Amino acid sequence: MKALEEGVIVGLANHTILISKDGSELPIDDSAAPIRTTEEEIVGCVRVFRDVTEQKRMENELQQRASNLSESDHRKDEFLATLAHELRNPLAAIRNGLELMKVAGGEVEVVEQVRFMMERQLTQMVRLVDDLMDVSRISRCKLELRKERISLAEVLNSAMETSRPLIDEMGHKLTVSLPEQPILIDGDMTRLAQVFLNLLKNAAKYSD
Repeated sequence: MKALEEGVIVGLANHTILISKDGSELPIDDSAAPIRTTEEEIVGCVRVFRDVTEQKRMENELQQRASNLSESDHRKDEFLATLAHELRNPLAAIRNGLELMKVAGGEVEVVEQVRFMMERQLTQMVRLVDDLMDVSRISRCKLELRKERISLAEVLNSAMETSRPLIDEMGHKLTVSLPEQPILIDGDMTRLAQVFLNLLKNAAKYSD
């Protein structure tokens, strides 16, 4: 030991675990100092043990907080990246609608259909922006479901409107067959449209 061999004070700080008589464990730091005679002869050493239970508790708490912050930041980044990606979909549909209105000329029926589509996509955009503005929801990395009675055909139409440019670009043909009787469901219009949109876009990208 350096305290005996070299006559120096040694701070070991090795976080030793001291086991008490009742079997409980106590985290400690220990240090050693030489004992000298008046002639500076080293005749022994004294070891000091310091209870660092509170220090260890605080260190563990700080580490846990740092880990939680890191995980929270990661979830926020994923959440924001997902919403930013989703915002492109209605934007693309609205831009496509504007192009269609340019070439439609005086065809009132076509213009009306495009206008209705753009209104629907704008509603989707407003919903996504609401999600982006909700800081508390971002920190929890959770989306809110707003259930209402909606038509399945309306959900599919929204998804098809947004995916149509990609489907055409990839040279695919999309055929839709819906029953004459309306199918009503209790669900979230925006989220369901996103689900079908992702399915259609993946099919367009990755299938022959």
